[in-house]
Amino acid sequence: MRYSTRRFANVDRKAPDGMGAQTGATADASPLKPHDFGRSMLTDRDFEKMEWHDVKVHAIAMTSEFPRRVELMLDLDYILQWVDPNPPEEYYNFWLAPATLVFENVAELSVRLQTEQLECQIDELKREAQIAPGGARSWRWNLSLHQGEISFLSTGYKQYFRQRPILHKKQHFTQDERGGVSFSRTTNS
Repeated sequence: MRYSTRRFANVDRKAPDGMGAQTGATADASPLKPHDFGRSMLTDRDFEKMEWHDVKVHAIAMTSEFPRRVELMLDLDYILQWVDPNPPEEYYNFWLAPATLVFENVAELSVRLQTEQLECQIDELKREAQIAPGGARSWRWNLSLHQGEISFLSTGYKQYFRQRPILHKKQHFTQDERGGVSFSRTTNS
């Protein structure tokens, strides 16, 4: 089984000190192999290692207990790795895990979504460093979807993996396979 180096590259780069946009994983690094995946949670410190392209979003929720807790949550099937087909196979397989992505201290939320079948897949996640007048640091996040865009300010995120990765023929699970919609932060690893 070969692993594509185009997804979930294992890069250890630090964010720039100045302003500047960043996207997730780079293609020239060694991929993290899902069977070696031992962490049940990743954070914004892992941003450079992560890639969200073609990840299906099953549900979106907001929690506001201002000023204590303001969060944007996504229930998704995270693609840890695209697996190249072995001839005579023609199609990729995917290492997937249901996950809850929680952005913390969210402000200035803007959502533009247009979908007829309530389908939602991520195209790309970008961030740009922001510094408030008092010196507080946050990020301007731009979540490009195949069906629109979500942008907001946030201090960071945590992504909770609710199950161990499973090799799958599709880029997402059915509702039955994943146990329905969930924003749980409990990990079943």
